[in-house]
Amino acid sequence: MSLESASNYLSEGQKLSQEGKLQDAIKAYFKALELAPDFFDAYHQLGECLARLNQQPYWESAITLYQRIREQQPGLLWPHHFLGDAFRHQKHWENAISAYGYATEIDPNFFWSFNFLGDCLRQTQQWNDATIAYQEAIRINPTYIWSYHFLGETFKNMQKWFESIAPYQKALELDPKCNNTRKSLAEVYIYLGKVLVEQDDLDSALEFYNNAVELLHSQIYAYSELRQLITRGYYELGLKIGQRGDLDKAIKIFQKVPNRSYQWDIYDYLWRSLNTNLVYLIDDNTKDSQLEIIEQEAFDYFSKTCQYKIINLYSLTESDQLLIHQSGLSLANLELMRQDNVNLEEIYINSFDEGDQTGTIKLSRKVEREFRFSSQPNWSQGMSLQQTIVETEYVYTICPFTGKIVRSNQSIWWANVFVFYRFVSREVFYLLVGDCYATRLCIYFPKSETICPFFADFSYYDYAQIINQFKGRCVKDHKNMMTYLSNPEKKEVVSVLGAIANLSHYVWNELSGIEYLCDNYLLNKIDKFLVTPFEFWNLEEVFPEVDQNKIIRLPDFHTSIYETIIKNNYFAVMICGFWVQEKLISRIYNASLKKCSQDFFQKLEKAQKNFPLLWITIRSSRRVWFSQVEGIANIIKSLASDFPNLAVVFDGWSRTERKSDEEDYRTDLETKIMKTILALIPENINTYSIIGSMTYEKVIWAHAIDLCIAPIGAGLTFTSWIANKTCVVHGHSGFGNTQYIDTTYSSLTRENCVKPILVAGVDLDESGLYTNDYDCDWIDIYNEVVKILKNINPQR
Repeated sequence: MSLESASNYLSEGQKLSQEGKLQDAIKAYFKALELAPDFFDAYHQLGECLARLNQQPYWESAITLYQRIREQQPGLLWPHHFLGDAFRHQKHWENAISAYGYATEIDPNFFWSFNFLGDCLRQTQQWNDATIAYQEAIRINPTYIWSYHFLGETFKNMQKWFESIAPYQKALELDPKCNNTRKSLAEVYIYLGKVLVEQDDLDSALEFYNNAVELLHSQIYAYSELRQLITRGYYELGLKIGQRGDLDKAIKIFQKVPNRSYQWDIYDYLWRSLNTNLVYLIDDNTKDSQLEIIEQEAFDYFSKTCQYKIINLYSLTESDQLLIHQSGLSLANLELMRQDNVNLEEIYINSFDEGDQTGTIKLSRKVEREFRFSSQPNWSQGMSLQQTIVETEYVYTICPFTGKIVRSNQSIWWANVFVFYRFVSREVFYLLVGDCYATRLCIYFPKSETICPFFADFSYYDYAQIINQFKGRCVKDHKNMMTYLSNPEKKEVVSVLGAIANLSHYVWNELSGIEYLCDNYLLNKIDKFLVTPFEFWNLEEVFPEVDQNKIIRLPDFHTSIYETIIKNNYFAVMICGFWVQEKLISRIYNASLKKCSQDFFQKLEKAQKNFPLLWITIRSSRRVWFSQVEGIANIIKSLASDFPNLAVVFDGWSRTERKSDEEDYRTDLETKIMKTILALIPENINTYSIIGSMTYEKVIWAHAIDLCIAPIGAGLTFTSWIANKTCVVHGHSGFGNTQYIDTTYSSLTRENCVKPILVAGVDLDESGLYTNDYDCDWIDIYNEVVKILKNINPQR
């Protein structure tokens, strides 16, 4: 009977776990184990939930339960083993070692106890015992890669280098693509190679060197020390034998010198070639330029070999200022380069004599720029630059060495939202513009490998990695790059739209930027629009002023942008604004209205007969309300008792005109969550699902609702920015603060904005600003909703 009851609790726990109710699931598993202490499935499922939730009180409760069961029935395997798991997750290594040790005595053939025992012994540097544990694990299960890998690691830590080779090799037999094992084994080969050189065993050393290079050929430069040692050794040995008169043997020894040519040797040559002042003089028929380059290997090479000098212009040190001086740079010039000012742009523009120019060139100012983010002024340090490109077909700055005004029409798009503008002056340098705000980010000097970031606001970027990736792509595509950079023909100006791949930024930044151009009668200045699949509303439908023949729709939002610009000799710009006007909202609404079917409007009319018509957004990944299923169900049930004519519109993932790979997956996942909620609420409540609906349909739905409950995120674009409805929002501590709401969802962003009401959550992890999950009390959300509904006219 107890096993039957335990099975029921197990089933209940599994159901609760699937619904995301991990705390309740843990309680169910606890009850199952109390009824059936030998119930493996309950231990296993409990462990899974504990690892997902990863909160100290629950681990402590599990440890107490396991210890009690172990004391009552010391001969059972599972309480010992899973007690070890609990201690291991808490990094209580000695306690875990003791628990796993008892488990291995009870069952000498249970693989996981031996394997995890080895892990814990390794953490405490009990190397001999760790090797024994891993060897026992391998005896029981000879197909698990990580037992071999960590046995090799243990031997290496014991400096038993030769002994480590066999387990590493076996691990690679099981998984040839395991980079961790490849790296570890290569390190062993290199170390032994150096030892063998000292022992004058050059042939064996060369074999180990070649083995290391074959494992990780991108590391060839890191292994150059051993290569030089082997080379010198062979030369010295050959000379000695030659001096004895055995010339044939000396020649054979010289032939053993590691002189194998690797194509990775040309990465620097090609990169330098692309950054000469006279790139068009490069011979495209040289042997080096004909080699096929693997982009990832080029990136790996630059990552390992490039040592960048970083000069943060926002926090200069004395050593930074000395480096600026030694490099021949001017601090005043660098400071001017990061400024974005329409008057400065006009000075730049009018410094060039165009021949047919009559009078002073002035940039259009029929409508002034709106930027109200006083707390984030550096976000806007690209708006005048963008307008200059549109109106003049060039980007301008000053030479950081001489102060001479220079211009460029060479743009290299990289990684969705970065544009490298290439300038040629005393030496080649790049102005990097990007982020969601198309702002000035940094200057990069290839000759000296110096990076000068402009603003602390964007210090989260790893500029070295961005530049290494950029180099890898340019080197791989060096032929097309050389053609592009040396092409003297006029370049057409292209605006890239949809590169940010985010609904909020599409409206707030990209469409508002296009609106500014439209207001200033500049849309006709753009020769082409390159549009990615993240075109949340079709450009020509929102802006009928755009000539459809100018629109090029790309198959993806990364590689295609880069390739289209380079191969077609385009000059690219990402137009960005920061002010969502009522007239832009009207454009989106009218364009959406025209797309909806008659069936859609009939469904909408039926839904509006209910009051309140409540929009609830479900979120399935990153920044998830932990108890949203139970919380949303409770809110709906409570509101239904207050408002019997309630109807609910469930929102989630949106579809665009061009289907993305993620749409079906996310739509299915959020639909399952919705169905779980529906199972918890009365059947007589009218509900509608717009999860997976087209963006233009959601615009009309958002205008029809009375109130919205949603997590802070892009989904608020429909209800807050576009429909301007009252929203009750929830989020983690990073997003869930009044300052974020006051700036992002307010009249600093959207004209006449109705500011949402915040219910702040409690963080469940610290994974990052854009990923932290959180929990909050549904009753707080419910109370705010009721307050609002009291002031809404049911007659609308």
